[in-house]
Amino acid sequence: RIAIAKDEAFSFIYAANVKMLTKQGAQCVYFSPLHDAEVPQADALWLPGGYPELHASALANNT
Repeated sequence: RIAIAKDEAFSFIYAANVKMLTKQGAQCVYFSPLHDAEVPQADALWLPGGYPELHASALANNT
């Protein structure tokens, strides 16, 4: 199970990468570091590219 960050700060996710992971048996679950209170239970965490520096204040406040 892989928790994948996906929101305005982390948005550079390539569908082919997710497809490859699921084809290999991974269960991918998405969450928002900006809006969700918790990271889902997972065996791995994927923080894709994006512009988290533009959302630093909001990310810091969501703890």
